[in-house]
Amino acid sequence: MKKHMTQVLAAVLAVVALLASGCGKESPISSLEQKAESGDAAALFELGICYEYGNYVKQDVNKAVECYQKSVDQGNDAVKDYLEGVRYATGIGVEQDMDKAVKCCLKAAESGLAVAQDFLGTFFFTAGEQYFACAVAWYQKAADQGFAPAQLHLGQCYFSGKGVEADENKCVEWWQKAADQGFKPAQKMLDTLKDLNKSMYEPVVKQLMKDAKKGDLSAQSDLGVFYMDGKGVEKDEAKAVELWQNAIERGHAPALVNLGSAYMNGTGVEKDPAKAVELWRKAADQGIVTALYSLGQAYWNGDGVEKDPAKAMEWWEKAAEQGDAYVQFLLGWCYYTGEGVEKDLAKAVEWYQKAAEQGWVGAQCNLGVCYQKGEGVEKDPAKAVEWFQKAAEQGDSAAQFHLGSCYDIGEGVEKDPDKAKEWYQKAAEQGHGSAMKALLELEEAEKQPQE
Repeated sequence: MKKHMTQVLAAVLAVVALLASGCGKESPISSLEQKAESGDAAALFELGICYEYGNYVKQDVNKAVECYQKSVDQGNDAVKDYLEGVRYATGIGVEQDMDKAVKCCLKAAESGLAVAQDFLGTFFFTAGEQYFACAVAWYQKAADQGFAPAQLHLGQCYFSGKGVEADENKCVEWWQKAADQGFKPAQKMLDTLKDLNKSMYEPVVKQLMKDAKKGDLSAQSDLGVFYMDGKGVEKDEAKAVELWQNAIERGHAPALVNLGSAYMNGTGVEKDPAKAVELWRKAADQGIVTALYSLGQAYWNGDGVEKDPAKAMEWWEKAAEQGDAYVQFLLGWCYYTGEGVEKDLAKAVEWYQKAAEQGWVGAQCNLGVCYQKGEGVEKDPAKAVEWFQKAAEQGDSAAQFHLGSCYDIGEGVEKDPDKAKEWYQKAAEQGHGSAMKALLELEEAEKQPQE
């Protein structure tokens, strides 16, 4: 615990230091001072940080304390709780106590103070792998408020896949939001990622360029994707569009899907959803599965065409019949919920089964629920456990919870409190609320005297 406290302390101080360094392309002091003079509690707090760390002004700890106190005097209880938490975290003026620090900051975070939410994110992130998902939840709250350090931290989670599924696009999105505020650490991370991508993808891009020059249309189309994403080559949306158009003119159907996406999103070309649909329809006529899915999505959302869920289902069924596991799962969900189509549990099971057999984790979990409840199929608790097991082993928190529940009550499997606890724990570590509650109830039951 002592080691964890040291890690959190270092992280907390780093966060505050980051907040006070380079956050803003121009000095915000004049604006902050004007707001502070009018009694703006938040501005007083931010001004205090500037004085404490000598950011944009001459360092003056006494003025910093004065600003913090005025912020509190304005009734900013959240700031008061947060500062109290930092005192306990750092041991300044009180005995260091991380439990009290977290309680104080939790109170401030629940009041909506972004810096406190970010503090909790850092606390849970440094507490160990089992708390990564909880850390992400707090980072998300602060990032959504525009708090640059939290946006940086959330981007790092998406980059590393800690607490959330790795997603480079979301990572870049959050780092860019922070960088747009002039937050230098985020811009540095973006530059580092750009260099990393260059080293990783540059050899692939060079080979694609060679193949494209030889007339390889697949290489030409793939090269367009790299230009659109800016991986291994300088981002150039117009160049990507040019490559796809050239490939299409020479009869390469998959490029129709890429160009359609460009028109749908307005990247490299003026946004034109109707044009996107036109291109996807041409690709769909040639049996390109991604085009079938994209057309269904267009009809579902009413993008470029009149909204028509029934038509969307028609296109998705064509894609599903070609073996696309995600679309099979999607159809199962539609038939199960009655979204866009008349509810049909038997058909839901049919499509879930197809996707589940291909390893699609969501379909495996949902199929387990159908067998557990006897929805669309004869009730079979043992079969439900079988599918929950498959999905749980792939890390699906819902399936882990359901599997834990089966072991907890002995449904479809022999009752086993230890295994129930094991699977509840795995789900709880991913932030599954029901699993957390079940785990606590199980632990309380264990404490009760046995008759």
